[in-house]
Amino acid sequence: MEIEQYLCCTVLNCNCCYFNKLGVPATPEIKDLPVSTKEVEVIITWNEPQNNGAPITQYTVYQRTVRDDGSLGDWNKLNEIKAPLERKVTLQLVKGKEYEFVVTATNKFGESLKEEGEIQKIMVLGGMCI
Repeated sequence: MEIEQYLCCTVLNCNCCYFNKLGVPATPEIKDLPVSTKEVEVIITWNEPQNNGAPITQYTVYQRTVRDDGSLGDWNKLNEIKAPLERKVTLQLVKGKEYEFVVTATNKFGESLKEEGEIQKIMVLGGMCI
């Protein structure tokens, strides 16, 4: 959902007007997630995105697995963080699996998109011994 808001500035006789687009927030950028790890616990952090005219009220962390043949599983909602100043979550992973993560932000206009450019992938090294 996107709304255009017409704003005018009359401060100091500026008399300038412009359109301000209001809508869902931009997709947050995941920070510093390694491409691979030997650890089964990972901490995901992200930057606060542009809110596009309304305060962010929630972040949602999604995960999907990458199958052995390279195909992608469905997105699973892992966490809903309702404290918008908290931009960190700790997750448990399984050795030998590859995962993709994305974080969305929500404001009164709705939830941001799961943008392809913001999806981060991680491979958990190791596997089960036979």
